[in-house]
Amino acid sequence: MTDWILIMDDSGLRDLPQSARTTLLHPPSLFLPFGPKGVLLPIYHSTQDPQLGQIFSAEYVIPPFVTPSPLLSSFVAGSGTLEYSSWADFGHHTATHFSDTTGGILFQVESRVLPHSVNLIGSKSVSPMAAPPGPLRTQFVFFLPTREDLRRAAPLICAMQGTEEKQLKVLIYDDIPKQAAQQDFEEASLQGSRCIVKYDFLTGRTSLSFTREGSAILSGWLDNQRVSVDVVMSVKEMDPLIGFLRSELNHPSFHDATVILIPRKDLDHIEWMSSLSLEEWKSWHTPQIVVSVITKDRPQSLLRLFESLSNARYFGDSLDLRINVEQDCDTETLDVAANMIWPIGRVFLHRRIIHADLLPAVLESWYPQSNDSYGVLLEDDVEVSPLFYAWIKMTILRYRYGDSNDKIPALFGVSLYQQKHLELPLEGRRPFNPRSFFSVPCSWGAVYFPDHWREFHDYLSFRFAESVFTLEDNVVEGVRSNHWLKSWKRYFIELVYLRGYVMLYPNYEDFLSLSTNHLEVGSHVKVRSSEREDLFSLPLMQLQEPQEMCKLLDLPNRRLPHVELLPVLNLTGSLTSLEEIIQRGESRRLDIMQCDRHAELHGIRSLMCSPKASGPFSQL
Repeated sequence: MTDWILIMDDSGLRDLPQSARTTLLHPPSLFLPFGPKGVLLPIYHSTQDPQLGQIFSAEYVIPPFVTPSPLLSSFVAGSGTLEYSSWADFGHHTATHFSDTTGGILFQVESRVLPHSVNLIGSKSVSPMAAPPGPLRTQFVFFLPTREDLRRAAPLICAMQGTEEKQLKVLIYDDIPKQAAQQDFEEASLQGSRCIVKYDFLTGRTSLSFTREGSAILSGWLDNQRVSVDVVMSVKEMDPLIGFLRSELNHPSFHDATVILIPRKDLDHIEWMSSLSLEEWKSWHTPQIVVSVITKDRPQSLLRLFESLSNARYFGDSLDLRINVEQDCDTETLDVAANMIWPIGRVFLHRRIIHADLLPAVLESWYPQSNDSYGVLLEDDVEVSPLFYAWIKMTILRYRYGDSNDKIPALFGVSLYQQKHLELPLEGRRPFNPRSFFSVPCSWGAVYFPDHWREFHDYLSFRFAESVFTLEDNVVEGVRSNHWLKSWKRYFIELVYLRGYVMLYPNYEDFLSLSTNHLEVGSHVKVRSSEREDLFSLPLMQLQEPQEMCKLLDLPNRRLPHVELLPVLNLTGSLTSLEEIIQRGESRRLDIMQCDRHAELHGIRSLMCSPKASGPFSQL
């Protein structure tokens, strides 16, 4: 069987110049249908082919064109016929086959009017395509050293390349067949488990270097793509290209580009990033996340937590680790804390000199430096999933840096733990699934937002000063937390209730969670039993095996939902709304403070209806 099939209408090749006829009769090596006539993609790519000249990505091509015969064979397998009502249908089938938007390749002949639709029958009046004006825009560029790196990153690329709003180019730069003496670029494709990934690869005997000449080579490739880059992704290792990307993004295409370097061992687990919007990608480096561990005298529990933190994937980010040790800790716990190796950031070891129980230990374990600072609070009886940081990153980027409609001031943090029981009803604990937004703060693994955590500190200063009401007064009526006199959660629940705040909880099947609690004996647990531990122990989300779908994206439409689609539950687990819990908090504030003055966002003095005055809280 021939490698190529030439498809013509009644006019054959009569209307084409000799150069176009020659191209169609002696086709180059391409895996898509190509010809001089068709319809450009709304967002199209252009490149320079040594045989075809300037070529463009198209929705579809029309006769005359050449198509690879294996492509047609795959289409007619089973039925033995091709059944399409238009060339547009054929182009759409081709694009779907490759999990892409491109249904063909157009090469330029001359500038004429480009038709928008053509039937399979009667296409004789179609003119060759017009030369497209202006530069094109590609948002994402992947620089990957080897084809094996591309294979590992393919699930992410496959998920992204099927969307019109995310345009991709891939360059393999250090997997060079030693054929040519001069550096050049060639096109190729990789058959992934879910799609075909098209890429360019560097050829030549000389390795790519970023001297003046090497930089010019990269510039030449970028100029051929006619791209303006929003996001650059590569492997986090030391080689000339990575050094160039880190030191000086001096090519015009790189102006304002966000460069993300992923450790090679994490490439198999980056598919979740396909759910990010361009705005979220551009904010990749903005959130600064700190992990804060609180411990006292459970060295084996602390070691288990450290091991789970060490086994987690951080996707090239730097994180500081704060270890907060109680004054009366044992020597073994202190040794475990002092010997923690944390290669992705700084380690700060703090030991109290006066015993102060769990409330100040948690409250003083972290304080935000800016509104882009986030604290992951972990007590030592917690264990985290290898994907806990991916969950945190994905949710923070969506609900703090994404679409303005998804950024709500009521959201104070994100839980790692998928709540299994309601703990606040007066009648006692009962089974529960929080689904999404829930008012109760999580103490078994969660990330807290900076503005709310600062406000909580200010609230406690007022609360403990008893300047508005006494410690015996109940701010929230009818909940068990009123009896938790030594728990920080009692007071956070009060603030949450008065403000109408909520926390985002995961909601994966079978309570698959990003953290779990081992219910160790401590400040709030006096007796441990296997029955009680089973009540709170959850299965941790593990890294997916090769070819498996990303478990983090086991969500509707494989992305985090918009805020308006998330159900809201109150402190006792009843379905409500953000508006209702805000109104309920305002009503309670009026009851206990006899004040209906507007409460400024995160302003404790206005929330507590306290007049401006001099004194220790005058600046609150």
